[in-house]
Formats: sequence, structure tokens, C-alpha cells
Amino acid sequence: MPEPLPESSQATLDPSDWHSLRAQGHRMLDDMFEHMETIGERPVWQPVSDSSRSALHAPLPTAGQPAERTYQQFREHVLA
Repeated sequence: MPEPLPESSQATLDPSDWHSLRAQGHRMLDDMFEHMETIGERPVWQPVSDSSRSALHAPLPTAGQPAERTYQQFREHVLA
């Protein structure tokens, strides 16, 4: 049986900066409320752009990326 890693080198899902993650979460929530508030002003359906279609068919990332980047991609290709 392998020895456990020292506590300082164990992988964690905790963010490196809780304050930044909390601020990002607030921006996301505000954006969702704004989206819902203005949903009646947008068409019921619109075609998916070529860039969004390509992004949604791209392979999934194999490495992590900042939450801000992931949310930006969501806004560009899903929420748009």
C-alpha cells in the first residue's frame, strides 16, 4: 500500500482565493437575474452562431482553467 502524501501536497478542490470566487459567484447571480428580467425582450428562438456551435463541439479540456474563463465561455456560447 502506498504511503499517503504529506498534507501540504494533497490535492484539493478548494479555491486558492475564496474572496475572488465569492465575487465571481455574485457576478454570476446578478447576470442570471438580469437575464431572467430581460428574457421577454429577446426572441423566443434564435439560431446558434457558428462560433458557439464549434465551441460546443470542441473536445472537453483536460486541464483546469480559471472560473472566470469558464463563465466567460458560458456567457458567450450558452447564455447568448
